[in-house]
Amino acid sequence: MFSKFLIAGTLASLGCAQQSLDARSFVPPEPRGEVYLDLEAIRAIGLWDRVRRTLADNLLIRVEHEIGFGLAEVDELWAYPALANGQAHGNRSVVIFKGTEELLTQSGRVGTRTDRVGQYDVVTWEDTWEPGDPGVWVAPVEGVLVFGSRDCVLPVLLGQQQPGLMPADLRSLADGRGILFHYVAELTEAEGRSLLGPLVGEQLELPKLLMIRLRDAATDDAEVNELQLEALMRWPVDSTGPAAMNKHLTDGIATLREHPRLGGMSRLWDAMSFAVEGQELHVRIGLGDARQASSMIGGLFPFMMVARPIEPQAAEDGESRETEPPKPVAEPGRRGGEDA
Repeated sequence: MFSKFLIAGTLASLGCAQQSLDARSFVPPEPRGEVYLDLEAIRAIGLWDRVRRTLADNLLIRVEHEIGFGLAEVDELWAYPALANGQAHGNRSVVIFKGTEELLTQSGRVGTRTDRVGQYDVVTWEDTWEPGDPGVWVAPVEGVLVFGSRDCVLPVLLGQQQPGLMPADLRSLADGRGILFHYVAELTEAEGRSLLGPLVGEQLELPKLLMIRLRDAATDDAEVNELQLEALMRWPVDSTGPAAMNKHLTDGIATLREHPRLGGMSRLWDAMSFAVEGQELHVRIGLGDARQASSMIGGLFPFMMVARPIEPQAAEDGESRETEPPKPVAEPGRRGGEDA
């Protein structure tokens, strides 16, 4: 199958002017979700070093070994699940790194091979993803590195695929100033159950749209970075989902306050606020500055790793369970506040 792409690449390079690709070029058609991470801004406020020291250094070292470069070379990252007809198609997705000239492909690494497709060197990582659709690396321009399913990446290199654009309702969730991280997604029932089921169980109607983000909020003191972790869930018109979810979560937090093993997390519970606005439920956690935020995230992370549906009875009867102004976010190839 790969020979098909090589032939097409040769014809494309002979018959067409060389195309100019950037990060934006690799956004899949009709994406139904996006992950964005502004590592440059996170490092600038001191949060990255604190989180890395207190929580995730060993994990990040393993990630860096796997991808072949240090995350210090990455300024921004976008990730997209590539979906077909509203359903996940195997493991097809795309991750786009933007940063320094040290962002290089895995060329020469054991288990890889390098092929020429048009004007680009494509490194195939043969031991990853589905056997018929392995992961590939390509650096289309200095400072941009792309890893994704071969069937998602190669059509871009051959000029056979135009960059996609998220639906307007998802773009509205991704907009904002001071975004350090966001995850926005249009959820099917199965995806919603997979993502939120461990927290809410089976009894609640799940939202159709979900946004989770970490934001550097403006404060009265320009020397302080006030960080907020925010979530937004949106249901269809006339749904009772927002009110039901709000009650479930607020009741759950009240239960967790009394939990014998989680009483020390009162600062986290106190920092949470919930608000129903029309068909949306807004959740906000004030994290404080970078030092306070790293401590709060460190406390939240283990709870998230063992999260189960919140069941008030478990706590009541004593049972325990293992449990300048900030810049706007930019899409690949688009600077903050500008249209693609």
